[in-house]
Amino acid sequence: MQDEMKFLHDNQTFELVKLPKEKKALQNRWIYRLKHEETSQSSRYKARLVVKDYRQKKGKIEQMDMKTAFLYGDFKDEIYMEQPEDFMNASRIDMLKKQLAMSFSMKDLGSAKEILGIRIEHDRKEKKIWLSQEKYIETILHSMKLCYESEKPILVGYTDSDMIGDIDSKSQVYCHYLQGDTLNEEILKRTQVYSREDPLDVKSSKKFPLASRLVVLAFSVICGVYIFSICSEQVGVNTHSKLVDVKVFKQQCPPPPVEQWELPYLNYPDPQTFNREECACNPVRLFCIVSMQRSGSGWFETLLNSHMNVSSNGEIFSVVKRRENVSSILMTLDKVYNLDWFTSASKNECSAAVGFKWMLNQGLTRHHEEIVKYFERRNVSVIFLFRRNLLRRMVSVLANIYDKEVKLLNGTHKSHVHSTTEANILAQYRPRLNVTLMISELKLTEETTQNALVYFKNIRHIVLYYEDLLNNRTKILDVQEFLRVPYRDLQSHQVRIHTAPLSMQIENWEEVQKALNGTPYQKFLYSD
Repeated sequence: MQDEMKFLHDNQTFELVKLPKEKKALQNRWIYRLKHEETSQSSRYKARLVVKDYRQKKGKIEQMDMKTAFLYGDFKDEIYMEQPEDFMNASRIDMLKKQLAMSFSMKDLGSAKEILGIRIEHDRKEKKIWLSQEKYIETILHSMKLCYESEKPILVGYTDSDMIGDIDSKSQVYCHYLQGDTLNEEILKRTQVYSREDPLDVKSSKKFPLASRLVVLAFSVICGVYIFSICSEQVGVNTHSKLVDVKVFKQQCPPPPVEQWELPYLNYPDPQTFNREECACNPVRLFCIVSMQRSGSGWFETLLNSHMNVSSNGEIFSVVKRRENVSSILMTLDKVYNLDWFTSASKNECSAAVGFKWMLNQGLTRHHEEIVKYFERRNVSVIFLFRRNLLRRMVSVLANIYDKEVKLLNGTHKSHVHSTTEANILAQYRPRLNVTLMISELKLTEETTQNALVYFKNIRHIVLYYEDLLNNRTKILDVQEFLRVPYRDLQSHQVRIHTAPLSMQIENWEEVQKALNGTPYQKFLYSD
């Protein structure tokens, strides 16, 4: 089950969202079986997550073993499914626990049972909570020289003014007892304090209001702890009712241990969908991966997301509605950089770097002036990721277009693969390049990347090339240094598809050679 969920997360198969009112969520179940390997005597347990009430069509198929094969299908429609049993991501508190456990020696004590001497009991099914401040109240009573009678829980104490001034001299007396008239019945009703078992009969004196003030104090503390506990339980949980709205004053944060030039790039987001108070003093750096299709951005993003402090949220502007005008673009950017954008790449609220990838043909160059102003205002850093060999990129683009139509992997189109077997199948296709248009297309791609560098030249940025990242691991350290996150050994689960020499990847290789020889793009023929 853990392996299955890991594949779901690694492949960014889903986004954790609130179910829209007009939508229904599909139910699911776990299927368990013992798989016998034909080539060995061993067996292994397998678990698969499937949608309930699914239908299977009878037929015949050659046998192949593809891990989580159903993950690789592309859907045009949005499908909502309930979270799997035993993997309910009920709150970001759970996510925070996991991240803390990766860096520190932690012990998960589960739901709070006692905090600051306050005993807490839950009935999650009935959505009820009980708090007992017995120990806390006893401490206050003892500090004020007040106590309970042994047989009956009646609050007693001195009211004689002479005794009040001489309490210190009575140190040998453990507690003092209330003397004088008791409260009338009406006042008693209004000042009565209830424990979990029996109410406490509160007796006081008209001359000495200390006990009444104590009752008010205890009641106020109980209310405060109750509100705190409810809010703690509700962080990150979508419910149909809002129990309480608590405004927390922003705490004063100590100066961050960074260089002076870094200060403008430290952001302290204020999300609307959850409370970030526990991470209020943890700054977040904002970034954007600017690239082109088939330039290694998918591989690069999974590489970044293997860092526990980095959350890159995918190609969010591939959805046309989000980039139909400047307003929709800026609204989407606000949602991402305010940490209100949730995907499987989302980590805990204390992430050190948050961003996404943006293709140049997805409204970025068309609205570059407004976007540059936004990046300057929010101090967003840009990571440019391009390919040095634009001819190899062209081969990848054409092969991807072909696979969308043919679907070489058992009728499924996949832009990215996670096994060498799948990569070898896709690499078998050799596209035929249009030599008439080839040079003009290479020139257009080159101009597009150069224009992007000019548009964003005043934005803090770094320029990376896919080939350099593959061949020189120190470049990955440069990326982490640029994002100012701790160094980690980053890994990507994606596998390269086209690894053979270009002469083996292009069907009309001789025509391509002839067309590019003597041109500025001749270097692409021999440099990989």
